[in-house]
Amino acid sequence: MKSSFMGSINKPLALLFCLWMIVQAWLLYTNGISTNGEAQRVIREAGNLADGSGFSTPIYFLYSIEIILVLGITKIGAGYWFIVLIHLLLNLYALFSFFRYMRSISDLRLAMIGSILLISCYPYQLYNDFIYTESIFFSLGILYSCYLLRTDTFSLERIIKLGLFLLLLCLCRPTGLFFCGASLIYWIARSKQPVSTWSRFGIGAVVVIAGLFLLNYLMGTGGGIQVLVPFREEQVICEVPTKISPVLPTDDSADNSIAGLMNYVTTNPQSFSRLAWLKTKAFFGLTRSYYSTGHNLFVAGYFYSLYVLIIFGITRYWKRLPGSYIFLISLAGIFWLAVIFSCDEWHNRFFLTLTPFIIMAAMQAFYTNKPAR
Repeated sequence: MKSSFMGSINKPLALLFCLWMIVQAWLLYTNGISTNGEAQRVIREAGNLADGSGFSTPIYFLYSIEIILVLGITKIGAGYWFIVLIHLLLNLYALFSFFRYMRSISDLRLAMIGSILLISCYPYQLYNDFIYTESIFFSLGILYSCYLLRTDTFSLERIIKLGLFLLLLCLCRPTGLFFCGASLIYWIARSKQPVSTWSRFGIGAVVVIAGLFLLNYLMGTGGGIQVLVPFREEQVICEVPTKISPVLPTDDSADNSIAGLMNYVTTNPQSFSRLAWLKTKAFFGLTRSYYSTGHNLFVAGYFYSLYVLIIFGITRYWKRLPGSYIFLISLAGIFWLAVIFSCDEWHNRFFLTLTPFIIMAAMQAFYTNKPAR
């Protein structure tokens, strides 16, 4: 009995490991280790810490895990390969956690299909070889979400562990705050503790207000956060202006805040709505004019197929969808709203964070025999 059980577990994991190795070796061979782009900021901030000058702006505190890793390999004299190794090991662990979670709420076939889909999404896997914040953020996002979605009772111990997980996510990237928001919505809707609905909404309101104060503070620090610039320059893709002449005043000193952003939305509803639609198409559409035809065909075929599966599953099992959909939809909605009120990323990195959760939604919608989570 024991041998049969171990075999049923090990064979799928061994297959996933082999496929994962092939994909990672191919990506590393064809692309190498990238220290360009955002990696230069990470390396620069690590240098600032090394010489004792600190972060150039407070916002980089929310990127500190990768920065500290770069600082560490500088101190010990190791190369960037050491960071890539950490990325890969954490990515592999997250993959196995993803598989085990999928196995717990579906059958082996769907768990394998979902895991293989995650391995084969090369735009998502590519960041393991970049000295960027994404690889660790993606992996911790999976580990945290699988832990959260297995939670039946939000005991004090469980809440503390979830809080520490969220802290790590927020120290990887500022968008870790989005996981806080989605988790709050999930807790309000799914918690079985004897807490009244009003109390839950009250706690939620306090957390949201605290988050808004933090966001407003980060906006005020500058450091690349200029909330009105994407609207003045009509940026759909961040740092890519589509309008040369400004449509708004150029003085951001008093408007770089949530209040300034809301003032723009209420005074320019038509412009905001038009840009919101273009950003929505860029965010969910994924294709870019500067991508190769092959890349555009891959991301369109890959993600549009998952969209179809999700829509089909929702319409078929509307009343029997698992509770985890609350978290998955909330997380996607928060990322989408963030893009609406700012701009989309050049390489779809905001959207790529959602890859494992889109796969979860597509797979879960077709398996309802197990108890919904």
